[in-house]
Amino acid sequence: MLESAQRIKAKSRVSENLSRGRLGGRPKGLTKQAAHKAIIAACLYKKQKLSIAQICAQLGISKPTLI
Repeated sequence: MLESAQRIKAKSRVSENLSRGRLGGRPKGLTKQAAHKAIIAACLYKKQKLSIAQICAQLGISKPTLI
């Protein structure tokens, strides 16, 4: 019985937030700026003229982000 009441509360809270236009969680996808950086990084990496460290320094990203 207690679990049922908790589920009802949770569902009503979610529907209340949705009706107010509030959505939770992390935004999906990349921002325009991040997508632009990703394209540039991919091009620089494919050309193999710069080292990974140089690409990261130029774009201001970390090595794990690039790889």
